[in-house]
Amino acid sequence: MANINPGLDPQLNALYSKLGITTQAQAQGAGARATKDKLGQQDFLKLLTTQLANQDPFKPMENGEFISQMAQFSTVSGLDDVKSAISGLGDKLGNNRIATFSNLLGARVLTPGGETSMGEDGVIEGAIDLSDPAANVRVAITNKSGALVDTLDLGSAGAGMLGFSWDAKARGIAFQPGESFKVEALTAGATETTTAKAGIYDVVQGVDIRGTNETLTLRGGKTIGMADVTSIRK
Repeated sequence: MANINPGLDPQLNALYSKLGITTQAQAQGAGARATKDKLGQQDFLKLLTTQLANQDPFKPMENGEFISQMAQFSTVSGLDDVKSAISGLGDKLGNNRIATFSNLLGARVLTPGGETSMGEDGVIEGAIDLSDPAANVRVAITNKSGALVDTLDLGSAGAGMLGFSWDAKARGIAFQPGESFKVEALTAGATETTTAKAGIYDVVQGVDIRGTNETLTLRGGKTIGMADVTSIRK
């Protein structure tokens, strides 16, 4: 479609418009409107005022219709404000989330399963979850091949969490840093011996906060979900 000079006579402009010929002013106005794809508050008020000024005097706009249009615009405008507020809040929460999980680096978290990699200090700490009181609680430490390395007798204990600490150096047991060990707990009741859930405190060496399921990387490369952590120590 051809463009014509905007300074031509209005009658010629009207004629060109019927022929489908666009003036430069019209083309520029169309380009400006294309860049503005949202109806702002001032635009809405101008449109509404024009609508009122040009309404049929014999069929004026009903009050209810007028109020409805105002309410619709207010709702859309309010939703835009809410969207912007939520977006800003999400950014702030994201920054706080990073700061929070960065504090876990170097911390010791209690993880289920009873498996761990030995640190240079030769100490394994953990806790046993006792569902019932026990006359005697025993902790068995085995190596990667399943051979028994040592045992700890913790005596009687009530229901709840019972902590323990095993120091390989103090007990004269040889080990290598990074060597895998497993801890199992046995409880002796009045009539029978059962196993109990044992957890190990392990050092956090990495945190992955992508998505909604945060993952911790522990010493030895073991990974667990943050939801599996039941206790944290510094």
